[in-house]
Amino acid sequence: LITGKTGAGKSTILDAICMALFCKTPRLQSIVEKKENQYVDPEFQFSDRAKGIAINDLRQYLKRGTKEGWCSLQFVGNDSVTYTAKTAFSINRNGNLNNIEWSLTSENGVWSKVKEVEQQVITVTGLTYEQFCRTTMLAQGEFTKFMKSDQNAKAEILEKLTDTSIFS
Repeated sequence: LITGKTGAGKSTILDAICMALFCKTPRLQSIVEKKENQYVDPEFQFSDRAKGIAINDLRQYLKRGTKEGWCSLQFVGNDSVTYTAKTAFSINRNGNLNNIEWSLTSENGVWSKVKEVEQQVITVTGLTYEQFCRTTMLAQGEFTKFMKSDQNAKAEILEKLTDTSIFS
């Protein structure tokens, strides 16, 4: 449970956890890309005109003027092995995102190809990105969405979380 006053950074902590594990966050994905959902950031001005950055752009997680960022999460998987998930990205001199690096490491190996990392995270957490968001993130308004899910969807998620699928 993460508690704190409004603006204390609770959602940012959850975003970092989700970003490290799945290389994406529901907060950025839920914003619809529209032209009016951009702002001009003078820090990324490399020519006569400033570069517009979409509200759901990954660069939103960088402090103004910063050229790189990363988040790392160490956790114990459902196989009792300690893993480190990491997502890193940087901005080139033109203000564009460079390749995003996403990796998972443990005593059993290193995974750095997107499909491999994605599959291994699902295997060791027992949750897909969507299931993680519905059960762990529970952002404002999302709990109601989970509660209104059909019985089968709720049962599947709860069985995975509680490891009770053998009783179903």
